[in-house]
Order: sequence, then structure tokens, then C-alpha cells
Amino acid sequence: MFARSLAGHDAGKLYMIWKADQELLYLVDGIHRKIENPKKKKRKHVQVDYRTAPVIALMISEGETIRDEAVRKAIRHREKGGDR
Repeated sequence: MFARSLAGHDAGKLYMIWKADQELLYLVDGIHRKIENPKKKKRKHVQVDYRTAPVIALMISEGETIRDEAVRKAIRHREKGGDR
């Protein structure tokens, strides 16, 4: 799923949710926040977009490793209005 930051210096930036726990979401963008170093953000500071990225869903279903390039591609596609 995607999430848009509502607070902080990155307000308005679109991320992909990599992991989640009770209080925090771990966000990646494939550029500045890569999979090995996700950004931690409180749930109340993001707006969750419940759409999934088809590219990522396909990779998961085929058992492929998700890489930063795929995350960048999915975010670019979503920002251009894909999957509406």
C-alpha cells in the first residue's frame, strides 16, 4: 500500500509502506529511503492510500525479491494517476 506524509519536512511525499506495527509505519521510496533503511513514521502522521501496486503484488505472488527499483517504479506510476 501507499502512504502520503502529512507532517514533517517530507509532508506531501508519497511512500510505499514496507512494514507496520502498532504505532509505526516503515516507509520506503526507493531513492532516499531504501528497503534496507526505511523511514519510521507514526500512523497519525500519514494518510494511507489502500491501493496496492500491481508490479509489487505480482512480484510477491511469484516469490521474487522486491528491490528499490520496483518501489520507485510503483511510486512513479501511482503519482501519475495509475490505478484509479
